[in-house]
Amino acid sequence: MFRFKIGVVIFLSISIIYNLYQLFIPNQLNTIRWQMASLSAGERYVGRLNLWYYFAQNQLWDQAKKLESELNSQDIAYFYSLHHPLSLKKKVNQLVIKDNKTTDDYVELARIQFLLGMNTAGLKSLESAKNLDPIRQDIAQSYFEASSFSSP
Repeated sequence: MFRFKIGVVIFLSISIIYNLYQLFIPNQLNTIRWQMASLSAGERYVGRLNLWYYFAQNQLWDQAKKLESELNSQDIAYFYSLHHPLSLKKKVNQLVIKDNKTTDDYVELARIQFLLGMNTAGLKSLESAKNLDPIRQDIAQSYFEASSFSSP
């Protein structure tokens, strides 16, 4: 019986030490946790906002939605419009039906299509941008990088 108690105590001690160690490893999520535990209301707000950004960047929109009631809508509106799938799909539709697309329109369309996982369409959009402005190095470089990732 005594050995069992020692085993449990050792196991619990190791578990506690491991969890404390994980808490102090510097990474984005731990930094956010420390901000949210601050005594400063402003620092806690920034922590919640950073947590919302973290969820949004990782496409965890359900979890991000839970934090929106505690945040100023103006603080998240711009990021939301550039990353939320519904906003992105709406923007794709607007750009697709637009007449006389510019090079920048095609580049923006490609960026959004890649974010949505529409890699073939994104590559075609980049190719259209490259054809409109073959001199721009950023487009040529993006096209060749994207085409090398798309090919098997």
